[in-house]
Amino acid sequence: MNAHDGNQVDVAATLRALKDEVRRHRHELRGEGAIAADEWRGPTDLDAVQNAVRVNPHLPIAWPEWPPGIMPKIIALLQKVTRRLLRWYINPIIEQQNEFNAATAQALSDLVVEMRAGDARIEQRLRELESREAAQREVLAQRLWRLEQRTEPQPVSQRSAADAADDVGSDSPQPVTRTTPHVPRTTLDYYHFELRHRGSPEDIAARQALYLDYFRECRRVLDIGCGRGEFIALLREHDIDARGVDIDPDMVAHCQAEGLPVVQDDAIAHLATLPDESLDGAFMAQVVEHLAPAGLVELLRLCRQKLTPNGVLVAETINPTCVYAFVQYYLLDPSHAQPLHPGTLHFMLEDAGFWQTEVEYLSPVPAGARLSPLTANGLEAAQVSALNRNIERLNEFLFGYQDYAVIARRPPDELPEDDA
Repeated sequence: MNAHDGNQVDVAATLRALKDEVRRHRHELRGEGAIAADEWRGPTDLDAVQNAVRVNPHLPIAWPEWPPGIMPKIIALLQKVTRRLLRWYINPIIEQQNEFNAATAQALSDLVVEMRAGDARIEQRLRELESREAAQREVLAQRLWRLEQRTEPQPVSQRSAADAADDVGSDSPQPVTRTTPHVPRTTLDYYHFELRHRGSPEDIAARQALYLDYFRECRRVLDIGCGRGEFIALLREHDIDARGVDIDPDMVAHCQAEGLPVVQDDAIAHLATLPDESLDGAFMAQVVEHLAPAGLVELLRLCRQKLTPNGVLVAETINPTCVYAFVQYYLLDPSHAQPLHPGTLHFMLEDAGFWQTEVEYLSPVPAGARLSPLTANGLEAAQVSALNRNIERLNEFLFGYQDYAVIARRPPDELPEDDA
């Protein structure tokens, strides 16, 4: 369409230029030469589109001077008269065209704005990924250094009697440097162990999401033995101030690389440093089975002391009454100290001063791993029914719930009369 100055603007060409620019920019973002969002301004032809939005129906005829000659003057006069006579027909079409041009220009402008916003989001995401990659490299470097320290041959300047005898009569005895065998490892690489056997962080987060409801009203929660910090991340996504403590340096390094507030410390020692009633939530997933009875009693006592009245404690562990879970998971981990029957942990929490204690059973064994019921196959119905009842009882014993959690609260300062 014509602009006021009579220049032509090819909208289709402008759209093609926009598409080419988007493709080029996306290609550069995937490569090494990414452009910062604030450096890209879009195709300059968009300015020409904006200037040509309004179509001028009053094209200059014989202006500013009449053309020379009689016939050109007559033609110009006829053009002016014809345009005036057709104005009733042309003007509505021009208005429709102007509306279309304005809508197209606005769409192009919105597209450029959205592209810039998308570029900014992509750039931010790239920076986040680069930062996370750098942090993970640091974590791996630390782990590699620790592994090397555990297995590095150590030089010693130790001379045997045979070495000394070889030097007799020598003007310059040569020192003999020996190396000791590899230093034996004395601790389990628990970070690597969990990577192989515990499950992916996404799987763990999905399983632990069911605990969120217990902590929605909390202001500060401590994840004790937080591992890779899946539950801390979940809580913080829901605007709950969650922190963690773990004794394993690799777990702590992993959490810190993810930007999670986690410290390396023994759980009991860390709790002892916190002010009383400074927490309104505590969480322990697969932790209590790692503690001897005396340590667990002390841990529960400190949890009650550090929780506010009505503060909640959730403790999850493997269910040893499920033979499948006991054999497949409890016995798998050599750092486990003792299996805890649900009734035992329930009693220990009540004995530590908690109330409203309840047990929730979790993670049923998949149906495919359970014993299948019998069909008739020529047997009498009563026999089949009796056998299937026994199979179901055996399923409950062998293939019940793999985990359980005990949920308990510190009592309020003043108990209700019914509970006093």
